[in-house]
Amino acid sequence: MHNVDPTRRQSSDGTKVTIRASENRGHPVAPGIDVLMVDRLVETFYSRIKDHPRLNALFNKGMTLSWPEHMERMKSFWRSVSMRTAEYDGRPVPIHMKLEGLAPDDFKTWLDIFRSTAQQVCGKAAPEFIIRAERIAESLQMAVFLQGVIAPPNAFDNGVMRQEIVDLAMVDKTD
Repeated sequence: MHNVDPTRRQSSDGTKVTIRASENRGHPVAPGIDVLMVDRLVETFYSRIKDHPRLNALFNKGMTLSWPEHMERMKSFWRSVSMRTAEYDGRPVPIHMKLEGLAPDDFKTWLDIFRSTAQQVCGKAAPEFIIRAERIAESLQMAVFLQGVIAPPNAFDNGVMRQEIVDLAMVDKTD
């Protein structure tokens, strides 16, 4: 039998990170993570999203908040994720499920932009942000594309759902 430590994960670049339970609430997941780092990460990332024609169009079409309100919400989200502040209380799944035209490749693009931004902004803490972003992308994709379908173990590649898995899940099961 193979024992797996549920607190250990490996990011797409091979860096191993520890994910701990709420016993560390209020403490950053890695040294050096602070409010300024999170703010800079979110601001830099979303400026790149705004520069990307497809992602910017998806965001603008599906946003229920203004950009400044969205930025504050995302800063709150990433502080909760990276600093364990527990301040975020949003529900991202229903919002992403309403985005018309959202595709697995959009998640890949989002993650590529996020990874490069985290590596640029967060230094040694980048893997802590990246692995969490990959897990979030997996969760959102499962919710958006696999409603009622269990994803096979190989459904994701570095946090991005493979298109053939989505295609299988979208097949009309009434035939």
